[in-house]
Amino acid sequence: MAIRDVHAVLTAALPDAGPIDAVVLVGLGGANGWATTIDGRPTLFMAVDRLPDPGYDVVLALHEMIHAEHQYRVAQDWPAHTLDANLFREGLAVHATARRMPTISASGHLWFAPGMQQWIDRCHATRAFLRQRILSEWDRDDPTGAEKWFSGAPTVTEICRADAVTGSAGT
Repeated sequence: MAIRDVHAVLTAALPDAGPIDAVVLVGLGGANGWATTIDGRPTLFMAVDRLPDPGYDVVLALHEMIHAEHQYRVAQDWPAHTLDANLFREGLAVHATARRMPTISASGHLWFAPGMQQWIDRCHATRAFLRQRILSEWDRDDPTGAEKWFSGAPTVTEICRADAVTGSAGT
């Protein structure tokens, strides 16, 4: 994987982008990549055993590097486990990555893989229901509550699927 190449993409867009430490490791059985701060420095982690297919690994690396750069610039004091902060962070990373890599499909930016358009369509069809659920949990400061909305958690898929089956979502 070309972490240095991805940092070049980031610095082309943000010439003042800070240095980002990178750790490539055998994963912990969960996420394929993440960013956190270690000793005050933004650090990118990539799990080699969970990397997406070639081409999408670069999208994942840039997505996580954007999280790291965001931490470097402004996110030091952001709440760790609130739904609103997590939605903003993920939305920022997806949007910025899509701007830098516009030929990649929405599926590639959201799932780091092709073929997830059906999931995207299902979530779009149930957006009113999802919006209602998100707003009902907006102010919770609970890592387990916010986590179910991220990383392709089964709960989100179940919410979309359940709502599609019952037909209770509006447009």
